[in-house]
Amino acid sequence: MIEGYWFVSHILRRMLPALVFMTVAGLAWLVPLKTEGTHWWTLLGVALGVTIAAWVTVRIFLRAVVVGPALFGFFIVLGLIVITPETAEQWIGAPPVASDLLPSVPIALLRNAALFAAFGSMYVTITSMSDTDHRQRFFAPVIGGIEWTPAFRAVCLAVRHESRLRDVRGAR
Repeated sequence: MIEGYWFVSHILRRMLPALVFMTVAGLAWLVPLKTEGTHWWTLLGVALGVTIAAWVTVRIFLRAVVVGPALFGFFIVLGLIVITPETAEQWIGAPPVASDLLPSVPIALLRNAALFAAFGSMYVTITSMSDTDHRQRFFAPVIGGIEWTPAFRAVCLAVRHESRLRDVRGAR
Protein backbone atom coordinates (compact mmCIF):
# COMPACT_ATOMS: atom_id res chain seq x y z
CA MET A 1 0.00 0.00 0.00
CA ILE A 2 1.28 3.45 -0.85
CA GLU A 3 1.79 5.59 2.23
CA GLY A 4 -1.13 7.98 2.73
CA TYR A 5 -3.25 6.29 0.05
CA TRP A 6 -5.94 4.21 1.74
CA PHE A 7 -8.68 2.02 0.38
CA VAL A 8 -11.56 3.65 2.27
CA SER A 9 -10.56 7.27 1.76
CA HIS A 10 -9.32 7.07 -1.83
CA ILE A 11 -10.54 3.97 -3.65
CA LEU A 12 -13.89 3.14 -2.04
CA ARG A 13 -15.05 6.75 -2.26
CA ARG A 14 -14.65 6.62 -6.04
CA MET A 15 -16.12 3.14 -6.37
CA LEU A 16 -19.17 3.62 -4.16
CA PRO A 17 -21.48 5.30 -6.72
CA ALA A 18 -20.78 2.57 -9.28
CA LEU A 19 -21.27 -0.16 -6.67
CA VAL A 20 -24.60 1.30 -5.55
CA PHE A 21 -25.75 1.67 -9.14
CA MET A 22 -24.81 -1.91 -10.02
CA THR A 23 -26.50 -3.23 -6.88
CA VAL A 24 -29.75 -1.38 -7.57
CA ALA A 25 -29.73 -2.36 -11.24
CA GLY A 26 -29.03 -5.98 -10.36
CA LEU A 27 -31.62 -6.27 -7.62
CA ALA A 28 -34.28 -4.46 -9.63
CA TRP A 29 -34.76 -7.61 -11.71
CA LEU A 30 -35.84 -9.53 -8.63
CA VAL A 31 -39.02 -7.46 -8.23
CA PRO A 32 -40.90 -8.95 -11.20
CA LEU A 33 -39.96 -12.48 -10.22
CA LYS A 34 -42.52 -12.40 -7.41
CA THR A 35 -45.21 -10.55 -9.34
CA GLU A 36 -47.27 -11.34 -12.37
CA GLY A 37 -48.30 -9.04 -15.18
CA THR A 38 -46.58 -6.81 -17.68
CA HIS A 39 -47.06 -3.55 -15.81
CA TRP A 40 -44.22 -4.50 -13.48
CA TRP A 41 -41.92 -5.06 -16.44
CA THR A 42 -42.85 -1.68 -17.84
CA LEU A 43 -42.23 -0.03 -14.50
CA LEU A 44 -38.92 -1.83 -14.16
CA GLY A 45 -37.85 -0.78 -17.66
CA VAL A 46 -38.69 2.84 -16.94
CA ALA A 47 -36.86 2.72 -13.60
CA LEU A 48 -33.80 1.17 -15.22
CA GLY A 49 -33.83 3.74 -18.04
CA VAL A 50 -34.13 6.62 -15.59
CA THR A 51 -31.31 5.16 -13.49
CA ILE A 52 -29.00 4.88 -16.48
CA ALA A 53 -29.87 8.39 -17.67
CA ALA A 54 -29.30 9.79 -14.18
CA TRP A 55 -25.96 8.02 -13.88
CA VAL A 56 -24.76 9.34 -17.24
CA THR A 57 -25.97 12.85 -16.37
CA VAL A 58 -24.20 12.78 -13.02
CA ARG A 59 -20.97 11.66 -14.69
CA ILE A 60 -21.19 14.51 -17.20
CA PHE A 61 -22.04 17.03 -14.48
CA LEU A 62 -19.18 15.90 -12.24
CA ARG A 63 -16.74 16.18 -15.11
CA ALA A 64 -17.92 19.74 -15.78
CA VAL A 65 -17.72 20.59 -12.07
CA VAL A 66 -14.11 19.41 -11.98
CA VAL A 67 -13.05 21.01 -15.27
CA GLY A 68 -14.61 24.44 -14.56
CA PRO A 69 -12.74 25.28 -11.35
CA ALA A 70 -9.54 23.74 -12.73
CA LEU A 71 -9.71 26.00 -15.78
CA PHE A 72 -10.57 28.98 -13.58
CA GLY A 73 -7.50 28.37 -11.45
CA PHE A 74 -5.34 27.83 -14.51
CA PHE A 75 -6.42 31.12 -16.11
CA ILE A 76 -5.91 33.02 -12.84
CA VAL A 77 -2.37 31.68 -12.49
CA LEU A 78 -1.65 32.24 -16.18
CA GLY A 79 -2.97 35.79 -15.98
CA LEU A 80 -0.90 36.59 -12.91
CA ILE A 81 2.24 35.23 -14.57
CA VAL A 82 1.82 36.64 -18.07
CA ILE A 83 0.00 39.94 -17.60
CA THR A 84 1.94 42.40 -15.49
CA PRO A 85 0.18 45.38 -13.89
CA GLU A 86 1.92 47.67 -16.39
CA THR A 87 0.59 45.66 -19.33
CA ALA A 88 -2.90 45.64 -17.84
CA GLU A 89 -2.74 49.41 -17.36
CA GLN A 90 -1.74 49.87 -21.01
CA TRP A 91 -4.64 47.70 -22.17
CA ILE A 92 -7.27 49.18 -19.87
CA GLY A 93 -6.03 52.76 -19.91
CA ALA A 94 -6.14 52.99 -16.10
CA PRO A 95 -4.62 51.06 -13.21
CA PRO A 96 -6.39 47.71 -12.69
CA VAL A 97 -8.86 47.58 -9.80
CA ALA A 98 -7.94 44.95 -7.22
CA SER A 99 -10.49 42.44 -5.98
CA ASP A 100 -11.83 42.63 -2.44
CA LEU A 101 -11.52 38.86 -1.97
CA LEU A 102 -8.04 38.51 -3.45
CA PRO A 103 -6.23 41.86 -3.21
CA SER A 104 -3.40 40.80 -5.52
CA VAL A 105 -5.77 39.74 -8.33
CA PRO A 106 -7.47 42.35 -10.54
CA ILE A 107 -11.24 42.12 -10.98
CA ALA A 108 -10.84 42.05 -14.76
CA LEU A 109 -8.66 38.95 -14.48
CA LEU A 110 -11.26 37.23 -12.28
CA ARG A 111 -14.03 38.06 -14.75
CA ASN A 112 -12.05 36.87 -17.76
CA ALA A 113 -10.94 33.69 -16.00
CA ALA A 114 -14.55 32.95 -15.03
CA LEU A 115 -15.71 33.57 -18.61
CA PHE A 116 -13.08 31.31 -20.15
CA ALA A 117 -13.62 28.62 -17.50
CA ALA A 118 -17.37 28.68 -18.16
CA PHE A 119 -16.80 28.29 -21.90
CA GLY A 120 -14.30 25.49 -21.32
CA SER A 121 -16.63 23.67 -18.95
CA MET A 122 -19.51 24.10 -21.39
CA TYR A 123 -17.33 22.72 -24.19
CA VAL A 124 -16.44 19.65 -22.13
CA THR A 125 -20.11 19.07 -21.28
CA ILE A 126 -21.29 19.41 -24.87
CA THR A 127 -18.47 17.20 -26.11
CA SER A 128 -19.35 14.59 -23.50
CA MET A 129 -22.93 14.48 -24.72
CA SER A 130 -22.43 14.73 -28.47
CA ASP A 131 -19.09 13.20 -29.48
CA THR A 132 -19.55 9.53 -30.33
CA ASP A 133 -15.95 8.53 -29.62
CA HIS A 134 -15.99 10.37 -26.31
CA ARG A 135 -19.24 8.70 -25.26
CA GLN A 136 -17.90 5.31 -26.29
CA ARG A 137 -14.73 5.84 -24.27
CA PHE A 138 -16.27 7.17 -21.07
CA PHE A 139 -19.79 5.73 -20.95
CA ALA A 140 -19.14 2.26 -22.34
CA PRO A 141 -17.96 1.07 -18.90
CA VAL A 142 -21.22 2.26 -17.34
CA ILE A 143 -23.38 0.61 -19.97
CA GLY A 144 -21.12 -2.43 -20.09
CA GLY A 145 -21.36 -2.79 -16.34
CA ILE A 146 -25.09 -3.32 -16.47
CA GLU A 147 -25.10 -5.69 -19.43
CA TRP A 148 -24.91 -8.58 -17.01
CA THR A 149 -28.31 -7.64 -15.57
CA PRO A 150 -30.38 -9.24 -18.38
CA ALA A 151 -28.20 -12.34 -18.12
CA PHE A 152 -28.88 -12.44 -14.39
CA ARG A 153 -32.59 -12.12 -15.10
CA ALA A 154 -32.40 -15.02 -17.55
CA VAL A 155 -30.74 -17.18 -14.90
CA CYS A 156 -33.39 -16.21 -12.33
CA LEU A 157 -36.16 -17.06 -14.78
CA ALA A 158 -34.54 -20.41 -15.56
CA VAL A 159 -34.27 -21.22 -11.85
CA ARG A 160 -37.90 -20.23 -11.32
CA HIS A 161 -38.97 -22.36 -14.29
CA GLU A 162 -37.05 -25.37 -12.95
CA SER A 163 -38.57 -24.95 -9.49
CA ARG A 164 -42.06 -24.83 -11.01
CA LEU A 165 -41.29 -27.99 -12.99
CA ARG A 166 -40.17 -29.71 -9.80
CA ASP A 167 -43.38 -28.58 -8.07
CA VAL A 168 -45.49 -29.93 -10.94
CA ARG A 169 -43.61 -33.24 -10.95
CA GLY A 170 -43.90 -33.49 -7.18
CA ALA A 171 -47.66 -32.85 -7.32
CA ARG A 172 -48.24 -35.84 -9.62
